Amino acid sequence: SPTVTIGQPFALTCGDGTTNLGINFTTAGDYVFSVNATNQSAPTLTVEPKPVDVFVRGLGGDWSDGAQNMMSYLGSGTYRLDKPVVAGDAFKIASSDWATVNCGGTSANKTVTLGTPFAMACGDGTENLGIATTVNGTYRFKYTRSDNALLVTGP
Repeated sequence: SPTVTIGQPFALTCGDGTTNLGINFTTAGDYVFSVNATNQSAPTLTVEPKPVDVFVRGLGGDWSDGAQNMMSYLGSGTYRLDKPVVAGDAFKIASSDWATVNCGGTSANKTVTLGTPFAMACGDGTENLGIATTVNGTYRFKYTRSDNALLVTGP
């Protein structure tokens, strides 16, 4: 049977008569299976180790790494969370340890504009972020770890 390689997109064949797939897990742990069907005639499967948990911390004064702040991992280094925002909230994108991921802004650039990708600064000494809005509501936070880009949309 065809074998999926961890971390590599695998071209799927769909329909009657297809065979089971094999996979060799070299390490025990949690894995994410993601299907990319952007091109419906050529879907791909990627299996990758589940990465570090990432949180939107600070909204509503909640700076914790609780489940309510945890972003869902979508695959390919992308995370998402829908979260209530009150105008004037400050926040950062960070892991539980505040070290693996700790992203915010700089003193010159710390306001996220809705619908526009924001290039976050990461590491110690970054500033809390704010959102350029006066409208309270639920906003979608989408974070891409490979380039530390944040896209906020809503409500």
